[in-house]
Amino acid sequence: MDRYFDMNRINYLIEEYKPNILIMIPTMYYGIMAGEGFNATELQKIDYLVQGGAPPLPKVNEIFSMMGLTLINGYGLTEAPLLTFNTNEIAEKYPYSIGHPVMNVEIKLIDEKGNSVKRGEIGEMIVKGENVTKGYWNKPKLNEEVFTSDGYFYTGDLARLGDDGEITIINRKKELIITGGENVLPSEVESILSKHPLIRQAIVVGFENKQFGESVSAAIVLNQEAMNVENYEAVLDEYCTKNLAGYKTPKLYLTMEEIPLNSVNKPDRLEIQRLMNEHATALGKN
Repeated sequence: MDRYFDMNRINYLIEEYKPNILIMIPTMYYGIMAGEGFNATELQKIDYLVQGGAPPLPKVNEIFSMMGLTLINGYGLTEAPLLTFNTNEIAEKYPYSIGHPVMNVEIKLIDEKGNSVKRGEIGEMIVKGENVTKGYWNKPKLNEEVFTSDGYFYTGDLARLGDDGEITIINRKKELIITGGENVLPSEVESILSKHPLIRQAIVVGFENKQFGESVSAAIVLNQEAMNVENYEAVLDEYCTKNLAGYKTPKLYLTMEEIPLNSVNKPDRLEIQRLMNEHATALGKN
């Protein structure tokens, strides 16, 4: 069996086996829509369309919504599988939420000092439960770093608690870009960029900058319409300037045919960052 994702084969398998639950990462849902044999009618027969492993893609959610389909976001870690529960009703109201904690799982959002943040504020998510690992094998020092004194595990994810108790992942803490002393959440910039009609997908990373430490950059996959735009970077600059603070706007773009993925089919941010630094050096921007 081929270990790589084949969007055409997935469409064939959906039609042949008619699953009642489908679980894929967001880029895979984008892929099957572009693949041969895509049939929205077959998807409408599926009870639960679940996505996870990466942040939702706004365009995918938008297209599925237009087809009358609801994507449910799942959330878990290698160290703690399946931490939150979602329903179609919650997903329809909060399309980017991961829902509520599952039974016997405790979740807190804390600040840098370990204090719980207020509802609506961003904090690091820590978790506790029977499905959370007891620790890493033979790594006592690491275990001291990743667990609180009362047994909560640091997920490394920044999240926000909403009015109805729903949790929304904002970003990976380690992906935070610090430019000139200002914090930039890549997910915020990605959300803005992904709404532009020229862009199919955007991944935002920091690149090395002697003056500011890091600067914001974006690896982008363009839609077909962009081929008719002479200076799409100027168009994106103007758009971002209108929708983001100046320090959050990308200072560098890297156009790609496809976003590179890592071994678990998530965007390979380390590889993108490496390529971005090379691109910045070539252009004399760092």
